[in-house]
Amino acid sequence: MMSLWRGSFINVAFDMVYPAELQKREEEICKDIADRLESENPRCHTIIKGIIRRGRFSLRR
Repeated sequence: MMSLWRGSFINVAFDMVYPAELQKREEEICKDIADRLESENPRCHTIIKGIIRRGRFSLRR
């Protein structure tokens, strides 16, 4: 995640990875993330740059 200060607001840009079975909820997920970040700091402007869907996703290596 990257934050850039641009005058009166902060851009928060990141790529998102999530399981393929959530693809139908992609728009809802993006909106929820943006709403939560902006509720924490109204000056945040969320930019989700890349969305990667994984068939099988695990945080464990």
